[in-house]
Amino acid sequence: MLNIYINMEGLTKIMDINDVYLTKVINYYNSKYFKSKHFLNHNTNYIIYSKDPNFKKTHSLDSIRQISHQVRDDLNNFIDNLKKLLDINIIFYLEYTPKGEVSFHIDRGLNRCILPLNDDNKFYNYECLLEQKLHEKGEIYNKMRKDFPEKIDEFNEFFLNDSELNSIHNLKSGSVYSIGNSLHTFINASNKVRVNLVFEVTP
Repeated sequence: MLNIYINMEGLTKIMDINDVYLTKVINYYNSKYFKSKHFLNHNTNYIIYSKDPNFKKTHSLDSIRQISHQVRDDLNNFIDNLKKLLDINIIFYLEYTPKGEVSFHIDRGLNRCILPLNDDNKFYNYECLLEQKLHEKGEIYNKMRKDFPEKIDEFNEFFLNDSELNSIHNLKSGSVYSIGNSLHTFINASNKVRVNLVFEVTP
């Protein structure tokens, strides 16, 4: 297994993965053939692997109706290869609804990584690297998003101008990024479902 350095300060690209099954998975999720199996009005989050054998909430890919039979075998094969490549404790399969988002939060000390499975220039990852008062900043940003839900350009401008330590990233499929201890969130401002694998690695 590879030993990878996790940057706990903030979002950092740590590796690209060259895997034939991952290529097939990305091609499917970026194609016109990918559509969620049912109408999404909320984000989807499933735990699909846990190293703890007593963990009760793990789902097989066959049990997740959002995952099409067209991609299920390739995704299973890739996840098997990923577990051989990295010392992974837990893996999440996530789908983010069009125009959906999550609240600003911190994943402190979890060694958490994200692997996007499709791309769009309106898949926005936000990061705030202030050293203090992160909780208060998160409340401010979350309130502004609720007050101006449709004004993504206005929010982006405000967020970037609010601090020189703020940034917005567009992550690329097939690359692994460490999330770190920053204040962060994701907003899907596109008209399509975004798909990610998120996993935690042994430090």
